[in-house]
Amino acid sequence: MPYSQDVKDIKNRNVIKKSICIFIIVMFLLTFFSNTINNFMLPRVQAVSAKNGTLAEELRGSGIVEAKEVFNSYIKNSLTVEDIRVNTGDTVKKGQVIMVLNKKKLEKLLQDELTILEQKKLALQKLQETSAFQAKTDTFSINEAERQIADTKDDLETKKEKFRERERPFQNRCRNRS
Repeated sequence: MPYSQDVKDIKNRNVIKKSICIFIIVMFLLTFFSNTINNFMLPRVQAVSAKNGTLAEELRGSGIVEAKEVFNSYIKNSLTVEDIRVNTGDTVKKGQVIMVLNKKKLEKLLQDELTILEQKKLALQKLQETSAFQAKTDTFSINEAERQIADTKDDLETKKEKFRERERPFQNRCRNRS
């Protein structure tokens, strides 16, 4: 038995040696060819330098468009739908009228707002005219006040001169007594 045990050990060692050699060879091959394998996995991309111009991209296809979600549109005023121009399943193109709304209420509201705007414009014009008139009146008042000040200064100077003339004889008498 000891001999058979030695033979088994040798066979096991040979199997382990062969396994290690195969593993090392496989690792070497994978390392050597890894870039090649990786390149097969990557998508093909072409690099192009930028140029002046516009970008244009066209998509074409056919099929059925289904809405992912419903979009509700609300407005402040209530409007009445006069006519619906498409049916379920119809093909709708860009700019196509889907429904017609009765807009008489909106037109009346717009007219009321335009009237209010005109009234406010007239009120603004009146205020501007009033302020211009007030500015003229204020300028006139300022000019009048300046004229009165000048007249008062002239009158003061005249009265000072008259006072000095009347005061001279008294000054002379006072000097003579001293």
